Formats: sequence, structure tokens, C-alpha cells
Amino acid sequence: MARYETLVLVRTEATPDELAFLEKSFQDLVAKAKGTITSFDKWGKHRLAYTVQKQDFGIYILVRYEVDLSASDALMQDLKMFFRVKVSDFVMRHVNIRIADDATSNYLKPEPVESGRLVGQADAFLKENKMRSGFKQARGISIGIEGDQSAHGPRLASVEGIETMGAAERASEEWSAIESATESPVNSQAQA
Repeated sequence: MARYETLVLVRTEATPDELAFLEKSFQDLVAKAKGTITSFDKWGKHRLAYTVQKQDFGIYILVRYEVDLSASDALMQDLKMFFRVKVSDFVMRHVNIRIADDATSNYLKPEPVESGRLVGQADAFLKENKMRSGFKQARGISIGIEGDQSAHGPRLASVEGIETMGAAERASEEWSAIESATESPVNSQAQA
């Protein structure tokens, strides 16, 4: 028996029904080739190293299975057609790899984005780097919207209880103040 693994990259919008269909179909294809699935491991949502089909995140699934060497070519062809035809709407990428006979079955599973390590850390990051978040906690907030709907959306006219100036606007004003304070008479005469 030859050992294989298939790493599948699925869209984050994939439904539980689609993932169940993927697992059931994989089991059927491997059983058709007289093989067995040893693990079907959902790794969870991960940030991708580069954009794939306009997606920055994806769900990884690792499938490990054993198949008779004589049926492995037929299974690889079946898997190729399966990924191209039946699940191409929610599977972005896949790769099939034959595992060496002497290789261990242990592997290091990466930590998903949803784990506590990465989620909910924005406030801690802002506090650690001594940054203000741009919003202050307030009760009874009312927002006024100005009429001009430009390409950038409506402009906030007034917000009671919330600091309306964004970080970019504050940085721009601070930079202008620094430039005007450091501008020497020599530089201003050279520009005139």
C-alpha cells in the first residue's frame, strides 16, 4: 500500500454541507480504489501568503489515505476530475503528494486565525504601541451625515461623544505642524 496525502484549500465561505460533500466524496473515491482514509483533518481558517482567486484567507484540509500502488494512477486521475468538475466552486487549490514509506505519520499542524492568539488583539496592540483608537467610549451617540455622497461615501458631519478625526487626518495635521515649525527662512526664500 502506498501512502498519500492531499492538502485542499477551500474558500472561507464554504458551507458545512459542502465540506461534508467533500469528505464523503473523498471517502467514496478512495474506497473505489480499494484504499482507506487514515485522517481527514480540518486545519481551519488561515491567512494566505498571497491572494488566491481574490481571497486572502482560506480553510485548509489535510486528507491522508492509503491506496494499493496498482490503483494509485486511476485514483489520481479521478481526484483530478473531481477537483476540476465537482468542487471547483469552493475548492481553490489542492495538491496530492505521495508520502515516503519510512516517513512518520506525525506532522506539525499550523494554528488557525480563529485561535485566541490572533483574535481580539487589536486593543492590546494599540495599548502596547501607545496608540489611540480614534473612538472614545460614549453613551447616547448620535451621528450626523452630510449630503454629498462622493465615491468615498458619506462624510461624517458631527458625532457627539466620539472623536471624529481619523488617524490619517491627525497624522496629516501633525506632519503639517512639524513642517511649518521646521521650515527655515532660507528654505522659504529658495522656494519663492
